[in-house]
Amino acid sequence: MSTRQKILIILIVLILSLVFFGCELLFPTDPEVLYKVTGTASTVNLTIENSDGGTSQYSDVPLPWTTQPPY
Repeated sequence: MSTRQKILIILIVLILSLVFFGCELLFPTDPEVLYKVTGTASTVNLTIENSDGGTSQYSDVPLPWTTQPPY
């Protein structure tokens, strides 16, 4: 097998890997987070993890309640 054929096989494998696994391998993204709270209470107090790894607190939140980062 010539060097040219080896390079061609490697390129084909790389292209197929990108097709099957997407660009996520090269450009990873943060996961999508959606906080959704429902229930029968009229209001609730919430503590959720924020984008800094700490917590954010909300008081007397009417339901249903939904939020996405950034908070």
